[in-house]
Amino acid sequence: MQIAKSVCLAVVFGTLLCVAGVIKPSLADIAPNRPAAGINNLWYVTRSKNAVIVFVHGILSDSRDAWAYEGDNGSIVYWPELLRTDSKFDDYSIYLGGFHTAVDSRNYGMRDAANQLFASLSFSEGNEKSILDHSKIIFVTHSTGGIVVRHMLVRKKPEFRKKKIGLLLIASPSLGSEYANLITDVLDIAEHQMGKELQQDNGVLVDLDKDFFNMVSNRELPGLTGREAFEHHFVLGGVLKFLRQIVPVDSAVRYFAEPIQLPQTNHFTAVKPHDLSHPAYVLLSNFVRLKFEPLPQPACATPYPFNLKFSVTDRDDTLPENRFDYLHDGKPILSLKQEKPFRENRRRNLAREDDGNYEKSIQLPCVGQEFEAQFTRKVSDARLDRSGRSLVTNLCFKRKKLGLHLSFTHHQCIEGGNCEPGAYDPDIAEACPSGDQGFLHKLIFSPAHASSHVGSMVGNERWTVPSLETLSTISPNQRPGYTNFTMRSGPMPQFADADRFTTALMVNGVSVLEDGWPAHSTSEPFNHQEGLRYRFAIQNLGFSGAVDGKELIEVSFRFFLCKSRSNSGPRKRSDNLFV
Repeated sequence: MQIAKSVCLAVVFGTLLCVAGVIKPSLADIAPNRPAAGINNLWYVTRSKNAVIVFVHGILSDSRDAWAYEGDNGSIVYWPELLRTDSKFDDYSIYLGGFHTAVDSRNYGMRDAANQLFASLSFSEGNEKSILDHSKIIFVTHSTGGIVVRHMLVRKKPEFRKKKIGLLLIASPSLGSEYANLITDVLDIAEHQMGKELQQDNGVLVDLDKDFFNMVSNRELPGLTGREAFEHHFVLGGVLKFLRQIVPVDSAVRYFAEPIQLPQTNHFTAVKPHDLSHPAYVLLSNFVRLKFEPLPQPACATPYPFNLKFSVTDRDDTLPENRFDYLHDGKPILSLKQEKPFRENRRRNLAREDDGNYEKSIQLPCVGQEFEAQFTRKVSDARLDRSGRSLVTNLCFKRKKLGLHLSFTHHQCIEGGNCEPGAYDPDIAEACPSGDQGFLHKLIFSPAHASSHVGSMVGNERWTVPSLETLSTISPNQRPGYTNFTMRSGPMPQFADADRFTTALMVNGVSVLEDGWPAHSTSEPFNHQEGLRYRFAIQNLGFSGAVDGKELIEVSFRFFLCKSRSNSGPRKRSDNLFV
């Protein structure tokens, strides 16, 4: 019996160590932006805004491997890198937080880890801001990392009381894990304090649970909001897949409303997104959009959420039959950007609903004011279009009555054209005057300002291609081949008054429209001190060595000084830069 128990303990502990990355070699270093093994508490990217996302790993892990997904071909997808390149998070710096954890850490416990993390968040060098100098902080935590952050928030309440704090607890054993109880003998031999504190009914966790629960219930940190998520199944496959999770739901869900199970994940893959569709990535995106940074509500607003619903009809001859629609569960996806009543600097992906409509939660403008957005249909593969017709649809309406009891407006759109209030609209909207359709597009991106080098259409030909962001969401077995390009520069003081830039792309003299958006129609954040950084993907667009046996790729940039969430367009347009 004792032999069987020892074998069981060895299997369980060995499995946890192997999956956690202690026994197995570190993932191949083909994602050069990841820190070295064991290195924590460092900036991944800094930006000028006053908001930061802090990643905090779990026990027997580090900032290098905790957030890294390893593909079958040895490729690495790193969650902080996905965030850095996602325009939805342009306003956030990214910090890789952590604490000492090792098999031989002995009496180094949760309190020590919390103190180490807090000291790192307080530290600044030279003129740079520390984490605690930011007014908005989101903690993305895994497993024990969630316990460490909760410990820190409880013990250091005064330092966080005036801040807006977001807390994602992913597979975090707030009440401990029964697997830690199973290996009591191993933990005793190793004198592993942190492992012992992960056992169920441990005094450290019991006291922390009570203190944190009271802190949340009594709103002792008024700016704190959070979500909890738990894993789907055990860490191993086969028949063992149906064993109880490392962190079951009754331990992972304690403090916040709307807990969520992350489908098809185990304790470790729950925080290793392979693309933007991974449930943990979607969880963070929705948390920031709906809970941490909710839309501002004017006095004339209807109760949130208010839904914009619209249907789309193809225009004859607008698109070729082989247009390679980008599909999600067999449904087409639109890429939408809003211009009024305030501008969203990032595009939203909308999937067609079962009733044939697309939906988006919006803030209605006041009576007599306009809502305006534009959208394109996303594609999953490159296609050559010779129709010469617009691929952008304008959706613009004016609110004509208060309608505080209403919850939606409905519109019918012709792809590549305009939209009008539909038959199911509750008489809250009227179409914008024809001259207002596509207002922002004409104001900023008029052909009069087009680059003389890039962005014009030769012979009505243009390539419509999936953007790099779209390609990253397509499963590897369906994703077309492509080459990833990164353009960087040093500081650009000549554009010191600009805060955003737009791009236009051509290949062998033919315009390339990413996700169907015309040249210079979407913008990216810009900091002249950091210089330019632009990433894009190019597929094989009929390459044949057309230019002296080579392919000619041309990019132009325009730089703007924009008003945040304004509907009045850029205040200043800087000169073109052609590459």
